[in-house]
Amino acid sequence: MQRQPYIGEPYEISSIDYLKGILHTYADINEHSSGLSYDFDLITIGKSNDVISLIKEQFNEFREESFQLKLLEEETFLSEIKSWLYLSGNMTILKVAQTKQDEEVNHLYKLFNKALMLNEIYKITELSDSYQFGISSDYYILNGASKYYLMYFLYTD
Repeated sequence: MQRQPYIGEPYEISSIDYLKGILHTYADINEHSSGLSYDFDLITIGKSNDVISLIKEQFNEFREESFQLKLLEEETFLSEIKSWLYLSGNMTILKVAQTKQDEEVNHLYKLFNKALMLNEIYKITELSDSYQFGISSDYYILNGASKYYLMYFLYTD
């Protein structure tokens, strides 16, 4: 008996843990066998009128740092996420089709938007070099309906 394709609504789970699981899976897939590691995560940080102070209070890595928050357009954010998920590490070896990459990144964004009810997305910029943030890293602040979230992509040795 041949399996019939599923016809109906796509199955979606949109909890924070589910989103974290997706990020962790991509990090694991991108891991190099040489000991270099990827760490992608999403952390709830609460709500405040002064998000920079909130970040500094909750994360030792940022406590003594000077940084700015740059508001990102959706297109820029999606491009940067795609770069971390598909254009580095072991994912480059898999040669996933461009259209499939775009579909998956857009789907992931929709899941994030559904779970967090995103208002704005910021990128943490102008970090000083006093703290080692890995070989390469990007930190984003997702402004959800009820909380801020720190999403980060980190590549370390």
